[in-house]
Amino acid sequence: MVIPDSVVSIGEFAFYSCSQLDVISIGKSVSNIGDYGVGGNTFLKIDVNSQNEHYKLIDGHLCSIDGKELIYYSLKEGDTSIVVPNCITKVDVDSFYFDARVIGESNIVFNEINIESST
Repeated sequence: MVIPDSVVSIGEFAFYSCSQLDVISIGKSVSNIGDYGVGGNTFLKIDVNSQNEHYKLIDGHLCSIDGKELIYYSLKEGDTSIVVPNCITKVDVDSFYFDARVIGESNIVFNEINIESST
């Protein structure tokens, strides 16, 4: 799915039930992503246009442009733990979208920082 540069907002639950979706490419003009806006597949890959002024990827995970807020954690096949990047200080409620059975008894690893969970 390619979100064209003319789109500025991705609504809540926009791709929530699109379980066959493998990749979402976010255009340069997207400035708002609603709750669960890019969720919908355990192994969903996100791409972001390098000219986007609001979002970027850190270790393949969708983050705010300042690198402090985790928007969506991209789980990869074979992952047995979830490691949140060092710079993250805020985690959206919908950052982690996956079936827990896929990673079994996994760990979610936050570095020693104060995490502010948004609701």
